[in-house]
Amino acid sequence: MPKPKHTYMRGKVPAENTGQCPCCLKRHRSTKRGTLTRHGWKETGRRVGQFGCGYQWGNCRGWGKRPLEQTDADALVILAELADHLEHARAQLAHHESDGEESYSWSHSERSDQFLNHQLDWVAAGTLEKLLKELGLAVETSESRQRRKGIRVYYVPVKVWQVEIPRGFEGTKITQDKLTGRELDRHYARIQVPSYAETRDEFVRELRRMIGRLESQVKAIEAAIKHHLENPSQGSADTKKRGPVTHWLQTIHRKDYRHSPPKPITQKRIACGSRAMRLLHSEDPSEVTCSRCLKRAGRKAVLAAEKAKAAARKEAEAKAAPKPAPEPKRPPRKTVKELRDELAKRREKAAARKAKAKPKSNSRIGHLMELIPDDATIEDW
Repeated sequence: MPKPKHTYMRGKVPAENTGQCPCCLKRHRSTKRGTLTRHGWKETGRRVGQFGCGYQWGNCRGWGKRPLEQTDADALVILAELADHLEHARAQLAHHESDGEESYSWSHSERSDQFLNHQLDWVAAGTLEKLLKELGLAVETSESRQRRKGIRVYYVPVKVWQVEIPRGFEGTKITQDKLTGRELDRHYARIQVPSYAETRDEFVRELRRMIGRLESQVKAIEAAIKHHLENPSQGSADTKKRGPVTHWLQTIHRKDYRHSPPKPITQKRIACGSRAMRLLHSEDPSEVTCSRCLKRAGRKAVLAAEKAKAAARKEAEAKAAPKPAPEPKRPPRKTVKELRDELAKRREKAAARKAKAKPKSNSRIGHLMELIPDDATIEDW
């Protein structure tokens, strides 16, 4: 396939800006070489802010291509590839609508874990394979895992039956009593095996949906090329907050005397929702990439602003209020020597008063003796 020529060629998009991908038409960061960073992959079993779990696969066709702000050469290459896919898909559609294949594939899956004991027996016993083979169908079985979504993403073990539906097959219903081998009051359909016409129609509908998506993508890329041809730019500023991920868990390995020297301190990147609470979160919101930490930092910023406003209000009220009268000054405290001298003087005064005072008695004679003056004689008695 000859490489198409470009319509326009401009300077590189700066690395701090984002450019439009020539395939998915989304905005992504550009590298120093002028190409777009990796994007468009899928992940398995990973929640927001969680690391070290699951894996990635796939990527956008525009990874490593130049953005549309710089040139449309890579976009024209992608358009040529899409045109080839469209031509092949339309030929396949015409073939399946007119003649069709001799057989079409149909698959069915059932959970095979221990929590479903009521169907684990017939799933493990191969009852469905026997029933399908009795109908003259080719069957292949395999074990797999199916992704489920609830409060979190989880996987369940499933058994998959891959069945080839031949031409002329009319379809059938497999009831619950045939699968379990038990006599039931109600014979309801457990599995509906489609006919050849139904399987073929479903395949044709999926093929038409794919052609429609390809055609809409081609129109969108052509419109984006026209827009950038008429409106040259150097990309747009990257408004997304970026920075080093600060969610690190420090683990210190214990010294093992049976081997060589102990391992150094290591840091492992973990999730905010992890049970390990020894997280070192940054206080700077510009260095946080986790949504939970951003909310927490936002709440902290709001509380800090409210506290600052309250402090400023109190300070203004204190300045506006009249100043209270100054408290009277307390006399200076006496030293230990002065206190001892004062105590000694008090003791001397108390001793002098005691010496001058007459002795007192509680008896009647003593009371009468006190009434007689000191210069009285015996005759006075």
